[in-house]
Amino acid sequence: MEDEQIISLYFDRNEEAIRQTDIKYGALCYKIANNILNSPTDSEECVNDTYLGVWNAIPPTRPKFFRNFICRIVRNISIKCLEKRTAKKRAKEVEVSLSELEDILPDNSIRVDVQDDYLGNIISVFLMGLNKDERDVFVKKYWFLNR
Repeated sequence: MEDEQIISLYFDRNEEAIRQTDIKYGALCYKIANNILNSPTDSEECVNDTYLGVWNAIPPTRPKFFRNFICRIVRNISIKCLEKRTAKKRAKEVEVSLSELEDILPDNSIRVDVQDDYLGNIISVFLMGLNKDERDVFVKKYWFLNR
């Protein structure tokens, strides 16, 4: 089923939308969650929470890129789960990946409300300067947190 059709099912509040989302993107969502959490049970729970998040977001949101929309939700949910799980101990894999970015990120002198957009623009410009293979490595390592 095409993404637009699945989104229409969400707008119709038809529960078939969740089933179709799982069929089309379930494996991808699980992979993203498991790359972050390295736990099958936590990953399954995050995928289920993702479907609830999508259900609650559509409507009113009508995502242009449904796949990216879902990936962003599962990634955010998985990171929150990891933060809860490691509240007293740091997840070394994520800490190392993010600490590698410290050299290219601006300092904290920028206002917080402007900083996110500014950082997004810096990363976009940086990625545009890379060839496809280098860009894929960067995205896999820092967005999907592949080890």
